[in-house]
Amino acid sequence: MKLLGLFICLLVLVGVSLSAPAQVTPLPAVAPAAFPLRVSENGRHLVDADGRPFLVIGDAAWSLVAQLNEENIARLGKFFTALPWQQLVPDTEGKLVAAGAGDAAARITAARALDGSLAVLYIPADGEGPRELKLNLASFAGPVTARWFNPAKDASLLPYGAALPNREQQTLETPGDNGTSANDWILILESR
Repeated sequence: MKLLGLFICLLVLVGVSLSAPAQVTPLPAVAPAAFPLRVSENGRHLVDADGRPFLVIGDAAWSLVAQLNEENIARLGKFFTALPWQQLVPDTEGKLVAAGAGDAAARITAARALDGSLAVLYIPADGEGPRELKLNLASFAGPVTARWFNPAKDASLLPYGAALPNREQQTLETPGDNGTSANDWILILESR
């Protein structure tokens, strides 16, 4: 008898839920982030220019994550603390990479400082060989120094060579295989 009572209650609940339209509460609109970003007062996260917390969502250097250990974490820590990340804004309009940005998982992710002093690009792997990029450096304040950070090995930054002029269409080529049969690199562009 108890089983029959439970069955009837279940039928009534299902009938009520099928007959009554579901009420959907829309999510509140979220204003886009106001750039530039800065470190919060407590130093624990990033906030936008209006003081709202900023969630970072983006690509990662997968060769680092795949081989995460104490040595890699220490190396990454040195890399990330050496740069003023709070000054960078995402290059969502693709103004920095003029050609060779790649598609899907191999698409280059870039961020730059609004004052033309710094840009950081993550070039995901698309094989083992060098990858050619055409960069628009016209937004930099002066000549640009390019250095490569190997996301897979503990090595010094590799200088690209002579300073590049701060004008459009500068062609660079990645160093190629980073030592793990992949060609992902991080490019640091600075103008002083």
